[in-house]
Order: sequence, then C-alpha cells, then structure tokens
Amino acid sequence: MGEGRAGSAIMEDWDDYDLPFADPAIRREYEAALGRFILAHNEVDYRLGLVLNFAKTHLGITDKLDRVLNGGFAERANILALLQKFPGLGLPNVSADRLGELNTIRNHVAHGHFSQHPFTGSFEVVSSQKRLTPKTYTAAYLDELSDELAAIAERFCAFSPGSCLP
Repeated sequence: MGEGRAGSAIMEDWDDYDLPFADPAIRREYEAALGRFILAHNEVDYRLGLVLNFAKTHLGITDKLDRVLNGGFAERANILALLQKFPGLGLPNVSADRLGELNTIRNHVAHGHFSQHPFTGSFEVVSSQKRLTPKTYTAAYLDELSDELAAIAERFCAFSPGSCLP
C-alpha cells in the first residue's frame, strides 16, 4: 500500500531538481515509424508469397516443395532469386540480398527493446545478442526503409495486379 505513495514522493523529489526530462515525442515518433516499417515489411512478405505461388503454379511444382516455398522470409527471398533465373517467368526484379537485409533490420527493431535515456532522449535498440546504435534506427531512417519496402511491394503488385488494392 505504501509502495505507490513512496513512488509518488520520489517523483515529486525529482521535480525539485528542475531536470530536463526527455521529450516523450521521441518515443512516440519512433513507435509510429516502427509501426509503418512493420506494416510495409508485412506487405512485402505477403506479396512475396503471391509471387512464389505464381511461380509454383507456372512451373508445376508439386506439393512436396510447399514447405520450402512457405518457409521463413529469408528462405523465400533466396528462392525468389533462384526463380528469377528462369526468364520465362518474368518475375519482378527485386534483390534477394536487399530483401534479406531489410528482413534482418525488421527482426532487430521488432524484437529489440527501445531503451531511452530519461534525461537526454537518446536511445538504443537493444537485444540480447547485439546493441544497435541510435543513429542506425532513427524514426526518419525507418521511414526511409518503409518507403523502400512500399516500392518493392508496388513491383510485386505490378506483377500480379489483381491481388493489389489501390
């Protein structure tokens, strides 16, 4: 019972020092950019699946390979690179390497912890495996990557326009 009141007293003590606390807008901007980035990545992930299903049908690939075509994102990006070698398919020219890089970034920011300094506002995205620097994954940078993913999704949509909403 006294715990809540003690916490309140501590916060009131901080007010006495007139310390500059980090602007909460920094976190809100990052959250919004992260959301846009994840949605853009999910769109590409979905569209990649449609492209691979087209290739599967066109090439007459049996159900025994479904597990490979429905694997993780990085696996499917590599399969796209392999299938792009078949000129008759006319698959979109999207770099599997770049898709892999974008997927790695997505995994870092989606599973990392946003650790913000309470006074300066600087932040890091921290994971148990790596410490990612704040300059790497700013809200502005995530927005740039979201735009890049949107352009990739458009290339996939141009390949199978019936599956895309305006």
